[in-house]
Amino acid sequence: MAIVVAQVVSMLCLGLVTWIVGVLPLLGVRRGWLKESESQQTQTMLNIFSALTCFCGGVILTSCLTHMLPDVNEVLVEAIESGAFPDSGLPVAEILVLAGFLMIYMLEEVLHHLLVKSGHLKRRRVQYKRGGVGGR
Repeated sequence: MAIVVAQVVSMLCLGLVTWIVGVLPLLGVRRGWLKESESQQTQTMLNIFSALTCFCGGVILTSCLTHMLPDVNEVLVEAIESGAFPDSGLPVAEILVLAGFLMIYMLEEVLHHLLVKSGHLKRRRVQYKRGGVGGR
């Protein structure tokens, strides 16, 4: 019973925290902390958004890899033991996870290229200022 209560409390807390963090940009625009358009943002806000986006991408990538690799290893070991998959001595689980990641990345790049080419998405030209993130 205690485990079920802990799971429900964890689920509610994670859902509430996710909802609050998701609503923060809306509150920021309504209170005047953020502008409605990205082109109206100050360089400091753009740098903060860029850093947060990079951090979040790293968190997502790390959590996906740390959760996926043990599962893939487990399935692969079972398949090798049953004789359904040959034992090559290579890190096949890691190769399969990397191949899946690269396939999704390639799909995103191709779709982005097609959307820019069709005119549904405009290509942004980023201009860096001295001293900013990526500045020269």
